[in-house]
Amino acid sequence: VYVELKSLRGKPVLLDFWATWCPPCKAELEVLKKVNAEYAGKITIISIDVGEDPDLVASFVTRHGITWTVLLDVKGEVARAYGVKGIPTLFFVDENGAIRWVHVGYVSYEKLKSMIDKELGG
Repeated sequence: VYVELKSLRGKPVLLDFWATWCPPCKAELEVLKKVNAEYAGKITIISIDVGEDPDLVASFVTRHGITWTVLLDVKGEVARAYGVKGIPTLFFVDENGAIRWVHVGYVSYEKLKSMIDKELGG
């Protein structure tokens, strides 16, 4: 599957760069599940797995009940294009396609909710 961010214009997007082997990424999954439920219809979450086998990722997604879009960056090209230096890394992209902020490392639900609410004017 190939997704261009410009196809998502009109709605904010939370890009999540992660990997299955990353403990903070796994912990952040629960945060993203809450955000996905709370902001359904208001933002789109796209998780981008960096550098892993597609079958491994598919199994992980199923096992952990991830319901939002998960894309594969098998060669790390997308992560490099975004300047990702570590994972997890979140990018908040506004409805016009502009990156509003970047957060590197685990983020709590309360902190992420506050950051999103600020962008949504809440």
